[in-house]
Amino acid sequence: AAVAQTPRFIIGKVLDRETGKGVDNASVINQRTRAVGRTNQAGAYYLEVKPGDSVIVTSPSHGRSALRWDGT
Repeated sequence: AAVAQTPRFIIGKVLDRETGKGVDNASVINQRTRAVGRTNQAGAYYLEVKPGDSVIVTSPSHGRSALRWDGT
């Protein structure tokens, strides 16, 4: 019997550190798959990932940041 692995998604927000407001139109990239998501006006995004994937967030106005998704 084969067992299919269910894709996992992260749902999150990119927020301005000083104001706490969402960062609009930031790119959220899964480095392994090269899948790209974009934030909305509230800074919200979703992206398909697996544990261990690196996620990079870039914004022209806020620079670049990264995280490694641990599955939790």
